[in-house]
Amino acid sequence: MKTLKKVLAMCLALVLVLSFAGCHQKNEVAVKAGDDTFTSAFYMCALINADTAARTKIDEAKAAEKENATSSTTSATTDYFAETIDGKSYEDYVKESALNTIKRFVYVKRMCDENNLTISEQEKNNSLTMTEYYWNYYGYASLFEANGVSLATYKEYTLYSLYEDKYFNFIYGEGGDKAVSDTDIKNFLYSNYVIADVLSASVASKKDSEKALVQTDFEKYKGRLEKGETFEKIYKEYNKVKEDTTSSTTSSTASLATSSTTSGSEENKALAPKDSYAQVIGSKETSYSSKQYETIKAMKTGEVKFVKDDESGYYYLFVKGDITADPYYLEGLKKNVLNDMKFDEFEAAIKAEAAKVELKTVAFAINQFKVKKIKYPY
Repeated sequence: MKTLKKVLAMCLALVLVLSFAGCHQKNEVAVKAGDDTFTSAFYMCALINADTAARTKIDEAKAAEKENATSSTTSATTDYFAETIDGKSYEDYVKESALNTIKRFVYVKRMCDENNLTISEQEKNNSLTMTEYYWNYYGYASLFEANGVSLATYKEYTLYSLYEDKYFNFIYGEGGDKAVSDTDIKNFLYSNYVIADVLSASVASKKDSEKALVQTDFEKYKGRLEKGETFEKIYKEYNKVKEDTTSSTTSSTASLATSSTTSGSEENKALAPKDSYAQVIGSKETSYSSKQYETIKAMKTGEVKFVKDDESGYYYLFVKGDITADPYYLEGLKKNVLNDMKFDEFEAAIKAEAAKVELKTVAFAINQFKVKKIKYPY
């Protein structure tokens, strides 16, 4: 009996050894590009991002096919693995996208090295702080950790965006080979951006009688504003903000823009807009794109307008400002405008050059990751 127990114990130990041998080890290399190496966890990070991007691509396409459809309603019923993207099966597209991302990282990093473009400690620390914020408060931890990706790996992954920013500004920023003039930036800004003070109310779940009450309140505010009361007073009354509050002045209003890229970056902290309540609203050509842009653009400076957006389920009260009268926006939105103007061109060039990067993949490290096995905890 003792002999039998020893044999069983040895067999169990062998099974455990083989089992652990089938798992990827810490810092195991999965992808190589010359002297650049990327771990299995890094590849998995790229695979997860490629999968979420592919799902969004399909959701948006299906939403466009059906009026009033949303990503949330389509994603709940879509069999993604039955779909094709760019003529490829869903799974093949995602795997190819993950490797293309790594090729892109390699190329951009090499271009920065060749041109002596370095990331400052301040830039790195700012990026890592933002990464930790998204990790802890936007559900990134639950998604990536469920798939074996640590915060340390995710930080390494997101740092590559800094190299892209550096290289983009090297090309299109002041002194670059394709530098955009201040005049062109100004013209684009004033042609595609507006500012407005905004009150908003979600009425999607309200009864008609309740919607009518909201409209009545907004029309009363409109009348008071037209008679000379300040937006600040109306805003604080509407949001029940105490006079001595130190909270953000715009936190209670729904953002109209699709981009939350702030114009108050580190180098612009000394600047401040004249109207601290003003929201930036952009055309469809911008990162601040809003369907309300055309409505506000057509208004006169200082004009007050009540708008019902039944499709989105919001009621708005707008007071149009004059973006040309505040120098803050020329400086504060400069990077956004440059990105709006040249990112598509940059993207096409990077995609073409990155495609030339040769990768060597470690079959064992790569093949253990299956797109179908990516876990979504929500």
